[in-house]
Amino acid sequence: MCRLFLIIGFVLGIGAPVMSQTVRLSADERGAVEERVKKYCGFMELFAGNLEQIDKMDSIFAMCENDKVQTFDDISPRAKSGDIEYNSLPLFQYLQNITSKFDNSLQVEYSGFRCEKVVSEPKMNSLGLGGSGMPGGVSLTNAYASVRVVKKIKGSGIDKSVPLRIMVNLSSFKIGGTVSEEYEDPYSLYLEGVEMLENGDERKGMELLEKCSGYKTYPGRFRAMTIMGVHLFCKAKWAEAERMLTMASEQDPVGGVMLAQMYVMSSQTVDLRIPAHYYNPTKAMQLLERYASVEDKDCPEASLVASYNLAAFYIQGNIVPRNLDKAGMYLGKVDKYVEENNAHDGNFLVLPYLLRIGIASVRDDLLELKSNLIILENLFPVLTLGADYKLILYSYVYGGLLGIYKKEKNTAKYEEYLGKLKTLNTPVCNKLLACEYREANKYEEALKYYRLAADGGEPDAAYVMSFYYIPSSGIDISQVADGFDRFLYSPRPDKDAAKSLSFAKMAAEQGHADAEFRMVQMCFDGPSIGLPLDVGSGVEWVCRFANSAGYSHARLVGAGIGWIVNFYLQNKDKDILSAFERKAAQGDPAAAYVSYQLYCYVERDTVMGFEYLRKSAEGGFYQGLYDIAASYSSGVNVARDYGQVPYWANQLVERNFPIGYVLLAEYEAEVNHDYKKEMDLYLKAIDMKEASAALEVGKIYLEGRHGHVKDLERAKFYLSMVEEFLQVQFSPSGADLIAEAKLRLGQIEAASVNGTLADSPEPSTSYMTQLDVLSDQVLSPDERIAESERLLPLLFASSDAVVKIIGSNGTTIVATETAADFLMRLSTAPARVKVVRVSSELNAEGKIIELIVREEK
Repeated sequence: MCRLFLIIGFVLGIGAPVMSQTVRLSADERGAVEERVKKYCGFMELFAGNLEQIDKMDSIFAMCENDKVQTFDDISPRAKSGDIEYNSLPLFQYLQNITSKFDNSLQVEYSGFRCEKVVSEPKMNSLGLGGSGMPGGVSLTNAYASVRVVKKIKGSGIDKSVPLRIMVNLSSFKIGGTVSEEYEDPYSLYLEGVEMLENGDERKGMELLEKCSGYKTYPGRFRAMTIMGVHLFCKAKWAEAERMLTMASEQDPVGGVMLAQMYVMSSQTVDLRIPAHYYNPTKAMQLLERYASVEDKDCPEASLVASYNLAAFYIQGNIVPRNLDKAGMYLGKVDKYVEENNAHDGNFLVLPYLLRIGIASVRDDLLELKSNLIILENLFPVLTLGADYKLILYSYVYGGLLGIYKKEKNTAKYEEYLGKLKTLNTPVCNKLLACEYREANKYEEALKYYRLAADGGEPDAAYVMSFYYIPSSGIDISQVADGFDRFLYSPRPDKDAAKSLSFAKMAAEQGHADAEFRMVQMCFDGPSIGLPLDVGSGVEWVCRFANSAGYSHARLVGAGIGWIVNFYLQNKDKDILSAFERKAAQGDPAAAYVSYQLYCYVERDTVMGFEYLRKSAEGGFYQGLYDIAASYSSGVNVARDYGQVPYWANQLVERNFPIGYVLLAEYEAEVNHDYKKEMDLYLKAIDMKEASAALEVGKIYLEGRHGHVKDLERAKFYLSMVEEFLQVQFSPSGADLIAEAKLRLGQIEAASVNGTLADSPEPSTSYMTQLDVLSDQVLSPDERIAESERLLPLLFASSDAVVKIIGSNGTTIVATETAADFLMRLSTAPARVKVVRVSSELNAEGKIIELIVREEK
């Protein structure tokens, strides 16, 4: 039921916020704000003029965001000094001065109350940062109404009138601070800076915010940093945004939540393409866990948002291993906030139901899922949501209920919701309808709605339409199993390579990873379907795709880089290498990785290649991080240095790549001989569905290695996970992992029959040891060459048998040789070469027809 998977994705990853929106108040709303300020000023008058009214301090604090709101110091000569940092004080300190300096004997009178304007912070919400996407999510933005008043003060040594502005938070209706109309202070700079950004004067706005953030006594300086960080983020100034939000997150929960969003938004946004090397779920979780337990008085919604995100991550199981108990715990926090704050805003009301829908979907609890979808639908009339967001929410709720009624075989309700989707007629609705008709094998109807959705800009549908128009020469239909796909690719008169390219580009430009990979193919292999070769665009798409796709698309990233390497191998076009080197020089980590591949495995320049590998790893590119850790561990392309392995492996762990735990486990076993740590690290990788870790733990229990008791049941438990994990987690050597797991499971099965565990050779065959001898420098060159001549007819079906060499990413074929050339190269190598079998094909006589290997020097 594809619509249920779609709704899970919607629930847990909806949207991006809009930037600043002007708030306009009606006459009644302005009147209510003025009355609020009059009440506050009345308490201030009573407190200032009578020591017996000192208890009004509590009433004053209760009306404010907190007891530290910045208050213009109109009772001290310091207010006229050139050092503006001390022109205002935290409210509690200002009130203490009235008591300590004037014994609460000041005559104070406020007049001329006039609500003039609203100052709004840039929009920041629960669903991320910036962009021009849908305005959904819980707002983390404060908007302040500015009320102009005149304050008369008489007392010991004071007799003056002071023009002031008192700020009212329109979300909480609490006083946010008081500033002077005549003198600057840090808070007035903050308000002016925010207003400048709202009005489009970015240079002046950022200048004022930076200035006020430098005053260490100003409590709001961290919020100023948050605003600057968000603004830099929306300008795609990633490094500056990260630096500013990191500083802000020390004290400002909103800054912490926004920084956490940045660390997990890589490759998930449409309008802003965050480079993948900023993906750091470990830091994101730390920030969210910290602020889920802290309720900020200025922005209590930050705790709510942190709790919502944590619950969503534990439901998804992508950022952290799925844990529905923890998801339920954070759902409880969200429920509590909504109940205690009597929330009526639709953005708040929908959150607990969205999480319940996610949990029910994972549990396949159709009753709970249906119940919450119906509750959401019933809330539609009272939800105060943005129009675009509301339409998308409606689309997914209707789609979810359609799937449930279909499963229940409730024909009347099924037809009702089918009609609702058609009436709503959004691109999302049309995609859901296309999925429905596709499942029902009504391919013409499915195509109709895919076309409508694609014409509306829906990326999944645009990707499908790119295959509809692709000329038949681009697809081998005999290899296509899915019935709709065969229909899609079938020959027809309207095939059009240019339209196919246009739809693929439409989807790719919205961040559709599969479509980005399709663009790589169409740029480099365009001539096969009538498109021109476009190397320049191909280079750009490879880097864009590889930098943003992330670990979940590692297989496609490897294949995309393989297109480049093989194309270069065939053409030796130096302009391609130069194009990647130029991008690498600009700091592109994927371009540096491709340059490393080209230098090491085509140009055979490992020194230059390793320099690029280091640049790629330092840029956070996950394949670069893995290759450099593996290189230091094995001594391939660089001198072996075990001391470097933990650093690079931990970089992978921080980015939530489970292979990092595997590298650390191997390090602990081989270098420190700490087998307890080894097992702990393997188990962490297994929690994240890493197949190679499951295989190693299975072998440990099978063989009773490293101090663990031999346990065939445990061995079987872990070995059985390997194939299952490879369905959801990519591994370049997946076929070999499955083959070895099956071999070991076969041993266990045999042992259950005959009562003993039979010895079995490693899946790598004995001839690999013989190949290693060919480059053994202890032997003379003549002895090695003679051995190669002896092995050629012994191992290979003929001298022309094919030998393929793959790169360190485990997917790219970097060289193809005949068996004779391969053995001669090994026997004349200047240093020892370790040959690792990847796969082989044998003839009936057991001799090699094709051999695929990886070389480690």
